[in-house]
Amino acid sequence: MTVTCNGSVLENGKDYRLSYKNAKNIGYATAVITGIGDYTGSRRISFAIRPKSPSIKKLKPYKSSACKILLSKSKGGISGYEISLSENAKFQKKTTKKISKTSCVWKKLKEGKSYYVRARSYKKIGKKKLYSEYSKVKKLRIKKK
Repeated sequence: MTVTCNGSVLENGKDYRLSYKNAKNIGYATAVITGIGDYTGSRRISFAIRPKSPSIKKLKPYKSSACKILLSKSKGGISGYEISLSENAKFQKKTTKKISKTSCVWKKLKEGKSYYVRARSYKKIGKKKLYSEYSKVKKLRIKKK
């Protein structure tokens, strides 16, 4: 964290003290900056600690017009995963599924088409969801019979 005052960069331990509250687990945390010496007062800054992104461990055709997706397990009390699938690498016109496990079968895919898949994890905190970044995109082609 960089702390400035009137354009000058301040030094932790010399110009201010920094402490954190609830900054160990996924959720919302607070940083408290307290001035020392010539700098007085304090400031609280809230921030989110997001889950780690899952990776797509396996993506393979499954039966005739489906694919099987296997994700790495995210730690930290994850509520679930969100998988996006699209025929476009930029995920325009994407379809999304929310799952609670690390694997799923996506059915009703078109033969001869290529699909792009990405995933992210999330944790519910109250009525809100904190999402991780998306995983790397993987491509799959559904072969014709």
